[in-house]
Amino acid sequence: VADRGDERLAAAARNSLAKIAAVLPNELRHELDTSALMVGPGEPIAAGDAEVATIRQAIRMEHKIEISYQDATAHGSVRTIWPFALGFFDRARVVVAWCELRQSIRHFRTDRCAALTATEARYRRRRQALLREWRAGQGIVDARNATAGIGQGVVVGSTPSNRCIVSPTGTCRAGGGSTGCVAR
Repeated sequence: VADRGDERLAAAARNSLAKIAAVLPNELRHELDTSALMVGPGEPIAAGDAEVATIRQAIRMEHKIEISYQDATAHGSVRTIWPFALGFFDRARVVVAWCELRQSIRHFRTDRCAALTATEARYRRRRQALLREWRAGQGIVDARNATAGIGQGVVVGSTPSNRCIVSPTGTCRAGGGSTGCVAR
């Protein structure tokens, strides 16, 4: 999160880690300081911090966003979306939102938003209800109700021809179709 989020989110992640480290017992602090788990540098993400901050604010406030969007084939459309989740991938950020145009939950890469405008209009459904519906549609097991097995991965995006699965190591394993990953 410190490397892939916008500057404010990255600073909050670093601050949280420092607070956790400050209260750990000595033996656990040593484990944290000497951990061999590392995340390598990723490629720069095309979308700027301003867009991500606007999206995060809209998610918190449950406000609609108007976007001018270009799909993978450069076909443009104007949409009103109800953003309720934001995914950070190595090469892209993906907004999960209810799309008024398509009347369904869709995934939008932030680097394909030619324009983005926050509105004051609230969406008609609660963010948590949309998130539950999306998780159920993706086959994501609620961690409170079941424990996923090590190595299973988490499905983060899916259409009949496109399924994106993030492995426990954070890498994307595309499957189920020829179009690959929504995060590419």
